[in-house]
Amino acid sequence: MKMKRVFFYIVKPDCQIQNMEILNIPQLKIPCVRHKGINDVEKSFDKIITWGMQKDLMQNPETKLTRVYHDSFTNTHANQIRMSIGLQTQQHFKQDTFISSIILKEHTAIIHRFEIDINEFQDSWTSMYQWMREHNYTPSNTSPYEVYQNDYRKHPNNKCIVDLHIPIL
Repeated sequence: MKMKRVFFYIVKPDCQIQNMEILNIPQLKIPCVRHKGINDVEKSFDKIITWGMQKDLMQNPETKLTRVYHDSFTNTHANQIRMSIGLQTQQHFKQDTFISSIILKEHTAIIHRFEIDINEFQDSWTSMYQWMREHNYTPSNTSPYEVYQNDYRKHPNNKCIVDLHIPIL
């Protein structure tokens, strides 16, 4: 599949200018753990990471931790937000009693890489949606998601390097 790359720039206070991309994303089948609410979400992350390690998925540098949001914080209480925490991988996997899977159909997405503190996710998502509206893009029905590029606990400043994806029409 040919990917279309369009570069834009946004400025985030206290961050340098970074690329904004619009890419065609192929269908993704993601092994995942379902989670509801924001409490104890780290347990779901730990569960999928442990499962991925047991299946030797984490040894592949192309395997990325991913969080898919099935609800919006703008109209759903934080304790009711449904999310799937999973692994983007090209390797074959089998579901089991503890791990399910989701499929994100082929889509076009606005993607931006942030290097942020754990408490800056909301502002980062807000800036992405603001940019999307200002440039006349419309979100699709595909759920937005985060693709983690690092383990923030191993970053010298405890920063998350994360790509935020907003699927668009």
